Amino acid sequence: MDLIAIDYHFYPEQTQLKSVYNTMLNCYYADTVFTSTDIRIFGTEKQVQDTKNKYIKETGYSLDEAFSFEEEPLNSYYYDKDRNNSIREKLNEYKKLYKENNNKPLIIRI
Repeated sequence: MDLIAIDYHFYPEQTQLKSVYNTMLNCYYADTVFTSTDIRIFGTEKQVQDTKNKYIKETGYSLDEAFSFEEEPLNSYYYDKDRNNSIREKLNEYKKLYKENNNKPLIIRI
């Protein structure tokens, strides 16, 4: 049972209009708030695929890109020791949360 993490980027990214009341000026003003639709799913390969399909069905988002979240091999052009260390720490943290969550897939906003 190999655990994997995959980043999913959906299109379009959303902005929402947020209304705020300013007590000093005694008026309302509106501001836009950026909402990211990017997620990372952690679990077994089957769990990740099932969770992704369920997420797309429930939200209605269109998948733009997907990337695996894993350490780069030593001979890779993108190899970076510090980045690999931070990825390793994150994956260990996700593995711990996964076990605490009774081996259910994790959906993490990125």
